[in-house]
Amino acid sequence: MNNMKINVLWIDDQYKIQYPDFASEAEFEGIYLTGFESHEEGIEELEKNLNLYDAIILDAKVKNYKSDTDTGLTGLAASRDYLNKLNAKGKYLPYFIFTGQPDYSGNEMFRQSYGDFYIKGDENQKLWDDIKNKVTNKEIFKLKNKYNKILDFCDDNFLSKDYYNRIFSIIESLESATDLKNLEDLFLPIRKTLEGVFKKLSNIGLIPQDISFNQVGYFITNRNKNFEVFSNKFHPTIANYIEQLILFIQDVEHDKDDLKLKADEYIRTQNNDFLYKSIVYQFLDFLTFSNKLIMKFPNVEENLQSWKRNGNDNEFEGVLDKDNNGNYFCGEFLITYKLVNELDLKIGDSLKIYSSLSNTKAYSDIYKKMALKLSKL
Repeated sequence: MNNMKINVLWIDDQYKIQYPDFASEAEFEGIYLTGFESHEEGIEELEKNLNLYDAIILDAKVKNYKSDTDTGLTGLAASRDYLNKLNAKGKYLPYFIFTGQPDYSGNEMFRQSYGDFYIKGDENQKLWDDIKNKVTNKEIFKLKNKYNKILDFCDDNFLSKDYYNRIFSIIESLESATDLKNLEDLFLPIRKTLEGVFKKLSNIGLIPQDISFNQVGYFITNRNKNFEVFSNKFHPTIANYIEQLILFIQDVEHDKDDLKLKADEYIRTQNNDFLYKSIVYQFLDFLTFSNKLIMKFPNVEENLQSWKRNGNDNEFEGVLDKDNNGNYFCGEFLITYKLVNELDLKIGDSLKIYSSLSNTKAYSDIYKKMALKLSKL
């Protein structure tokens, strides 16, 4: 069994029939297949998860559109043309035509139009060997192989493959000089992935489901006064640096006059990417820790017994934040601009909310309550 993991997109209208034996044979070679019946479905998947795939296998006679009932060369031609355009843009993805039509072997016109091809059943091993030779020499594959344990987290047991592109873009930034012109764009995939991890942790009861992004750090360090943690599953080293990472991300994402850390200003004056890359390594360490944590504590009921919600439901302690729509908030409480200005509040300030009312104005689907009386802690 090979230790490599080569992900291959397979477009073949009969892939479901052939899959069990063919996929088993491929996996023995370290090649993992994801099949689709038509050009339309296969390319749609490729566009969503381009970085996930290392190569493509194309059947010669395949459906063009999902709704088609007949097969032909139209689907193959459409896939070939798409991939040639993709390759011309520098996104080189090798493709291999694999056909059950042995009569094509003597068809010079077919070969001139589509290139070399492989006959099903007769040239399987040659196909595997050629895929490995083409893929393993690519720099992008070497990078994937280096971080394969991290990228393997993008499965249904932890994070879905929808996170693959985000995590891969983060990994890519470690291996090259990082452009620090737009820090918000750099940190966005980190934040989105962290949100996915926090959702997974909340689904199994390790953190509360209704806790905001910026409150997670206070919860796992047992400093969120809205909760009492009896059995903290988070190692103190992890908990403390994630609290700081969340604060840093919040700082990068907001307007300069609201900043506490002034992270954007600091990074731009250093003329290096050391701080950014150190944060990425912390992020990757947290992914690894969280994956182990989820496997170690899968019982939701037991996890929910490790903490409880405290105190008066009308009181709340949290941290001031600002969303992409310009709304100030603290947990599920909307904070008016009037209160922000009167109390000279800054993003990241710790607040205690004493009284509130139901939010009947804008964004009530997000912020259920509007703060009436609060103070800085």
